Amino acid sequence: MKGTYVEIDWLDRPFSIRNPICLLCEKGTVVDKNGNFTFEIPQDLQDHEYVLVTIEVVLGGLGQPEEIEAVYGEHGENLKGPFVYKHEILEEEYQKIFASVLVSPNGKQTVYPIKSPKREKVPDDYVSTKVWIDTKLTNDHHYFYVKGKSNLLEGTRLNAFYYSSKDATLSQNWIGSSAEVVSDGTFFLQIPYDTITESGFIVITSKTNDSHVLETRMKEIYGEQFEKMSGDQVKPNEEGGNMIEVLFYPKPPIVKAPEKLCSLQMMKK
Repeated sequence: MKGTYVEIDWLDRPFSIRNPICLLCEKGTVVDKNGNFTFEIPQDLQDHEYVLVTIEVVLGGLGQPEEIEAVYGEHGENLKGPFVYKHEILEEEYQKIFASVLVSPNGKQTVYPIKSPKREKVPDDYVSTKVWIDTKLTNDHHYFYVKGKSNLLEGTRLNAFYYSSKDATLSQNWIGSSAEVVSDGTFFLQIPYDTITESGFIVITSKTNDSHVLETRMKEIYGEQFEKMSGDQVKPNEEGGNMIEVLFYPKPPIVKAPEKLCSLQMMKK
């Protein structure tokens, strides 16, 4: 809608703590009469391997004109669609429009289309205190990828680490990767690693102090310390109450020597 204020940000370490690269830069623009908006990031990003660019429209007295809130709702309650996400301000629940795109400033790609996310059917037992999580693990030469589906509350924060062994004090990605569950209970984690070891493992956790998006509602459903939560992936938390824990043990790739090399070695013997 014309006059809607759109906030843009660009973040370093997109797979973990997502630091704003510039704290004092102007980060807003306004939608024109044709429904378009433009924004130019006012700094060189060539020193960053990946940058997460975020686009959001927030309601709730945070810069939107009165006529915009009249249409979208003071709490964004009239918003619908795959780009709509819930969030919390001073213990009140709101909805916002949000999209993000991962950019490689040094890559050849110059246009990054933002595709509408496909949402799955919301589980029948969504936000049940008996928690379940289904996952699929893949990897390439740089990252593990975990696609998950669950009945967890939207905005539940998940943190993931890859350890070389059970004796390792620090994980290979020592900061940790993070993701938040979206409205249909799904999530996606991208976890960097240096090398896959024989005894290495991935641990995905969620604890009560993990800066969840809907903290007030989460405590009402799961309890202050997740004490109401149960399920196969729910474990006792050393700090009190319960926590979510999911483990993976990815195996190193099996590398076979080329047949010609094997034949040559046989001849030498």
